[in-house]
Amino acid sequence: ARTKELFDEAIKFQKMGGYIDITSGGSKFAPLHEAIAYGLENGLNLERLTMSSDGNGSVPRFDENGALVGYGCASCETNLEVIQACVKNKILTIPQALSMMGKNVAKYLNLSGKGEIKVGFDADFAVFDEALNLDSVIAKGEFCVKEGELVKKGFFE
Repeated sequence: ARTKELFDEAIKFQKMGGYIDITSGGSKFAPLHEAIAYGLENGLNLERLTMSSDGNGSVPRFDENGALVGYGCASCETNLEVIQACVKNKILTIPQALSMMGKNVAKYLNLSGKGEIKVGFDADFAVFDEALNLDSVIAKGEFCVKEGELVKKGFFE
């Protein structure tokens, strides 16, 4: 969804059987929830759509003349912001919005036993409040975030 033309091409590719991934925070032609609404109006198949972020990735910064002046860090919050906007604006239901980062990803990457809540599946959970603010995350049976506080850090943190 970087540009309207690219998104139109992605929708065509999806109609041919492909999966597409949209980068939250990467749309230039419209806020991403509006781009998703546009896609739905033009035949976008939610079951073949994933969403990822460039969270913690490097983001180049340019001056007014287009010269590189440094690098920043991409936000990790953009996926959640898109989900909140899609649900708030009644573009997607909560299960539809969450499937872009769970069920659809597991299916596309052929990760058997992941992506759905089923007996015998790996159970990672994100718990949200009524406004879809993240409350807790449980992964591999352990809290990573509990009541809004980070309680488990990764190797490099």
